[in-house]
Amino acid sequence: DVPINETRPISPTGHNTQSTPPITSHSINRCFEDNLKL
Repeated sequence: DVPINETRPISPTGHNTQSTPPITSHSINRCFEDNLKL
């Protein structure tokens, strides 16, 4: 079995961000901003 934290990102509250991915979008935006800085 694959650990849940490896298949889906876990929000700071401990809930799976399967349906609503605030962390995923935030991480993508952060990476995008970092790429713009380069």
